[in-house]
Amino acid sequence: MSVDKLAVIVITDGLRRDSIEAQSTPALDVLRGESVWLRRHRSAAPSVTRVCSATIATGCYPLRHELAGSKLCLLDHGKLRLLDVGVPSFFSLCRELRGHVLGVPTLAQRTEAAGGLRMYGNASPGAAYVQDPTHRGHVFHRAGSFGPRGQLPQSEALNVSSDLAGDRAMTERFIDDLENQLAAVNLLWLGHPDTTQHHCPLGSPEHLEALRRTDENVSAVYACVDELRRKGKDVLFIAGSDHGHETVSGLVDIDKQLAEAGFESELASGRLVTAPNGTAALVYLQAPEAVRARLEAFFRQADWLSDVVCRRQFELYGISQAPALEFFLSLKSDPAALNPYGVAGESLACLVPGSPYPIGCGQHGGLGLHEQSPYCLVNHPGLRPSEISAATDLTLIAPTVLRFLGLSLDGLDGRSLQQILGVPTLGD
Repeated sequence: MSVDKLAVIVITDGLRRDSIEAQSTPALDVLRGESVWLRRHRSAAPSVTRVCSATIATGCYPLRHELAGSKLCLLDHGKLRLLDVGVPSFFSLCRELRGHVLGVPTLAQRTEAAGGLRMYGNASPGAAYVQDPTHRGHVFHRAGSFGPRGQLPQSEALNVSSDLAGDRAMTERFIDDLENQLAAVNLLWLGHPDTTQHHCPLGSPEHLEALRRTDENVSAVYACVDELRRKGKDVLFIAGSDHGHETVSGLVDIDKQLAEAGFESELASGRLVTAPNGTAALVYLQAPEAVRARLEAFFRQADWLSDVVCRRQFELYGISQAPALEFFLSLKSDPAALNPYGVAGESLACLVPGSPYPIGCGQHGGLGLHEQSPYCLVNHPGLRPSEISAATDLTLIAPTVLRFLGLSLDGLDGRSLQQILGVPTLGD
């Protein structure tokens, strides 16, 4: 099926807003001047890819889409079970334990009858699959590709590497789809610069090369969009990221800190579980109020934390109110600290045994200034280039796409760009 009205979304994973400049990302820098640029765009809490992906997919905060973290706990016969959303097996297990993956519909579900969604992703499997856990559209990932009838045959699957070459190969395949206008919503989720940033210093030659090649991929997609427009297609183009990065200044073993503070028995019994999420952590607790109060008091005085968000405050931050989730912790960050390459922003991160993310490289998850600074630009012939100073976040993308396609915005948390600008459609 060919569509005449389509949305094209490119997510450049982990690309923080201040990385977009003429020298390192020339194509994005030009596009910024030709588009509506969202100056105060924010990520989710926690600012990790799987949560961000669910937020983009649904137009709702974790409070309502119910994906609490990249690592989270679910109740398994009343006991806390720590799970990794990044692995494919999470999805079937999540359905088994709580009956669903997300608590609200996705773009794939909302657009199913209007041209549907095709998504290509090169971050973790979980980040891709959370875009369409009910298999209403098409999701292509190296760990397995799925359509409405289930897993796609190998001949249709996405067979790419997770490196920069894999991002390029995926981009070329995505462009082939665009040229045939196979879907109303077309989403390309590049794994870089995020993957690179986790393994090298921000501002290093390796990082700059990842920015350059990511920029080239965005440019190639936009060139296809431009050609479709010349052929008479009505195309909405959105480029953005899910979160930023900060330099890891040190690692914190949170369970060790808790054990030394007198919570060893709760940890040993499984009544207290910490879920590391980069520069943030989720803390689950099944214990009397006195234990919860003692735990809060400990966190409030911890010099390795910048923010302690209690369950009673979750709604203010849009954080999931999952069963037994009592605290969201954002580890200590310093937005002004410079790394050896002059890139600002550093943060402590959770120690994870066997973690491949070393000190001095990039990480994210918390509420630090730079990890909470993704970028977003919206481009359409009916939009006058401008900069929007209104506060926006990841929930803007879904309603903007749905309004463009003439579909309902009922049940969304986010405001569309059309609502912010005061226009009924992007062409008016």
